[in-house]
Amino acid sequence: MAMKPNGKSIVSSDYDENEAWNPLKKTLIGLEILLIDEQLQIVIQRFISPGRIEKYLPEMKRGSVYKLNNFYGSRNKSVFRVADHTATVSFSWNSDLSVLQDCRTPFDEDSFRFHSYEEFQANSDLKGDLYDVVGHMKLVNGQSIIEAPVLDEVEIAKARRLLIHIQSHEYVFIVS
Repeated sequence: MAMKPNGKSIVSSDYDENEAWNPLKKTLIGLEILLIDEQLQIVIQRFISPGRIEKYLPEMKRGSVYKLNNFYGSRNKSVFRVADHTATVSFSWNSDLSVLQDCRTPFDEDSFRFHSYEEFQANSDLKGDLYDVVGHMKLVNGQSIIEAPVLDEVEIAKARRLLIHIQSHEYVFIVS
């Protein structure tokens, strides 16, 4: 996730938050955040569970590039699936979102296409394709993530990271 101060934010230059409550049990379900770029009139939705509100919300700052450590891949439940791919990247109990102070990785801002609230509203309940859904994921060495890949554990231990190739229908991304 990257934030740029030049008005072409990949995530946000401002945000609005709303608490989600269970009306029957009167318990907090989580925090729903609308990330807003005022110059581009872009709104992106994000949900933080109650146990992670205090952990992630204070970390979000304008003009920053973030690194996510300790995430895991899991099978996407068919009831929630919005793409053909069966895998999803998930936060775990020890996920760490940190600001990169000296980021040398260039971000092609044209690879990120976010849509305004009005565009999402106009396309809601049409049972059509959703925006910006990942078409498939595979390891950089070409192996599929969903088919028990053979990993070079020595190389992963040496580099202490795993590169994943994520491709939407139009764009290609490399995630570490």
